[in-house]
Amino acid sequence: MKSAIAILILTAFAAAQSSGIPKPKPVSAYLRKVGIIFLEAVDDLPADADSEQEGQWDKGMDQLEDRINIELSDSPKRPAGDDRYWEMLKLTHWARAMFVMSCHIDSNSPSCEAFRKADMHCRLYAHAVALEGLIAFNSRNTCFADNEKAQAILHTENH
Repeated sequence: MKSAIAILILTAFAAAQSSGIPKPKPVSAYLRKVGIIFLEAVDDLPADADSEQEGQWDKGMDQLEDRINIELSDSPKRPAGDDRYWEMLKLTHWARAMFVMSCHIDSNSPSCEAFRKADMHCRLYAHAVALEGLIAFNSRNTCFADNEKAQAILHTENH
């Protein structure tokens, strides 16, 4: 697993340098530690969860996000990568929820597959950032790379 994460990070950094993407930015130790806890909480929602389980999980995730928001707002001098990483972590919550919800509707649908990939990409990259302490990409581009269906849904929601 560590070698896969290292390869992912090296690939990301090489792509960032060759494509004009901004240089990696540092992430605080606090947010790296909280990131691991947050990702563990994201993983607590099983793919076959019923609507009651989803509701309880979502409520717990919202409470965790509120606590982290308070801590971050009390720390005005944070490393440059904290904002990007926090947005990515919140996106992992959203991607997991969309994956579970879309698969409940139709487990063979393109939406289910699109959000399964987004869920996986987002969580893997967020975990790698927590371990390495650097973030190089825009979270939406990372989580939804090569995922036209999820990109289209994101575009619709943001306009």
